[in-house]
Amino acid sequence: MGFTAGNAQHIGSRPQQQDAFGFSDPSDKPFVAHAGFLGVVADGVGGLTHGSEASQSAVRTFLQTYHAKSPAESIPDALARSLHAANHAVLRVAGSDPSAEGVGTTLVAAVLHEHVLYWISAGDSRIYLLHATRLTRITSDHTYARELDEQAAQGLISRAEAQNHSERGSLTSYLGQPEPKEVDRNTRALAVQPNDCVILCTDGFYRGLNEVEITDAFRGDLQRGCDLLVRQVLAKHRKQQDNLTVIALKHSSRTRKPFAQGRSHLRLLVLAGLILVLLFAGAGYWYEKHLAGMGQAQEPAQPTSGSTPSTSPSGNATNAKQEQSPPAVKEVEKVKHAFTAKAAKPVGEKTQAPKPQTQDSTDRETDAGGTPPAVPGGAQETAPEQSAPPDGAVPTVSQPDSLEQKAPPPSPPAASDGKTPPSGQAAGSTPQKQPPPPPPAPDTKPDAPPNRTLGRAFGSAPRSGTNDDLCVHGRSWALGIKDGERTCRS
Repeated sequence: MGFTAGNAQHIGSRPQQQDAFGFSDPSDKPFVAHAGFLGVVADGVGGLTHGSEASQSAVRTFLQTYHAKSPAESIPDALARSLHAANHAVLRVAGSDPSAEGVGTTLVAAVLHEHVLYWISAGDSRIYLLHATRLTRITSDHTYARELDEQAAQGLISRAEAQNHSERGSLTSYLGQPEPKEVDRNTRALAVQPNDCVILCTDGFYRGLNEVEITDAFRGDLQRGCDLLVRQVLAKHRKQQDNLTVIALKHSSRTRKPFAQGRSHLRLLVLAGLILVLLFAGAGYWYEKHLAGMGQAQEPAQPTSGSTPSTSPSGNATNAKQEQSPPAVKEVEKVKHAFTAKAAKPVGEKTQAPKPQTQDSTDRETDAGGTPPAVPGGAQETAPEQSAPPDGAVPTVSQPDSLEQKAPPPSPPAASDGKTPPSGQAAGSTPQKQPPPPPPAPDTKPDAPPNRTLGRAFGSAPRSGTNDDLCVHGRSWALGIKDGERTCRS
């Protein structure tokens, strides 16, 4: 536990300072643990030079003696032992000079230990305890005024006589006597609060102030309060102003300066502000994500492109027809129409590659011809292979009799051919291989462009016989029939 203290002193209108004060070392943690924090004030009497020597000797001896306290010794016993040692020191000062007759000093001392207070007093210096706004004097003045007041209370003298007596301020107990007549101290600890302030002062200080002024000054910093009160006493310009001294001490868990405390508070405020900003930002982000997730959960599922309802001319929805006609049956229907168109072409007529059928055309054909039956059991038949045409014959396509009942769906292509899926097939579904289209009939027109489809169908090498089966002239070639015989032209 830490301590804080303040002090102020002034010579007043006297030619020499005869007051003295001192503190123990609050940074000596092992000593403070069993002896607490000590403050001492003394006011010397008995002449110019000797009064100053008496007060300084008393304070110095008291601090040294108390510092010799052992952990086993109680604080009240250590204070009494230190007071007796200080008294012997003052007696030595008086015995060292025959002219120093009547040399002495007052002394008050207080110790703060944990949350209790111990004190000792001889003379008319005082100790006050300030708790909140209540100021309490805990010592008695050892002067002749107390005896005069007692006589006035008993009716032996009047109160006016007691107040105006010439010896009213004379000391009845002080250090410098063989044995001080009166010594006040507490043997039972006096409990104090953390913010309670203990004030030690000489008579030159408290005679120039009232209790309200003292209370108001120590509401803040102790050092500032001590300086303020000394200035207030001097501002009153009292006649024959005596030396004045005041010290104050109290518990303090904070040993930082006010400026350092202000900076610490500012840092805490800034840190708290940053934490609040981060919390609000995180809450906003979570709230936004939560609303977005709720919006996606409540949004109705969008229909896919394949299931988008569209009305055909007959008034039926296309979706129903798509459900009735699987993709495999549609592909079979495409192959069926392709083979029928090729078979209807006359020989020698120019043949063009079949146009890819769209979904709408397939649906119309399905509406016209009815929904073809699906292959039972999921079995699929392959289209019969086309044999090569004989020499000089036009390649034709034969249509199986059972094609209308069982149409071979195309088998899936190999993964390495890299071809795109046929039109009408959904992306990402398993591609199905269509049967190869029949080769076109040879073009008999002399001015027709080269028929490269024939070259891809039969290859660049002859199927059988000699090289005369095909006429090759560089990169451009064609096969035709003129006057019943095959002709070649480039």
